[in-house]
Amino acid sequence: MKKNPKFLVLMARLDESELMRFEKYLHLEYPKEGNALKVFRYYKRFFPGKEHPDRMALPYAFRKIYGVEMGPRLSEPKKLWNTFSSLYGWLKDFLLSEKLKKDPFTSDVFWMDILLEKGLNAEHSKQAIESYRTT
Repeated sequence: MKKNPKFLVLMARLDESELMRFEKYLHLEYPKEGNALKVFRYYKRFFPGKEHPDRMALPYAFRKIYGVEMGPRLSEPKKLWNTFSSLYGWLKDFLLSEKLKKDPFTSDVFWMDILLEKGLNAEHSKQAIESYRTT
């Protein structure tokens, strides 16, 4: 593939357990996104570390995923590119939420920022005091 979508570049950086958790996340959060799930299932076979450029090329992948040849119309490759764009956003959200779950300090700071942004100053102050008291 000459021009890798951002999704595939980021997906190549995941390890096996992250890939499995992302797949569960997709099934839970976006169960009705059949097209995206098909594209993800096809490409997950090539990660981590099992890339096959000839099988990952858009025309070949399109034929395997949808069962038809990709024609000259512009809308057909866009179908895959739009799906890659959605999957990239969802993977980004997944990685951010994973980071927030792992790091309680970051999670607390982010939550206090949300409280302050929503105008809940009293609750923000309580959280700030509680956060100050913990190590």
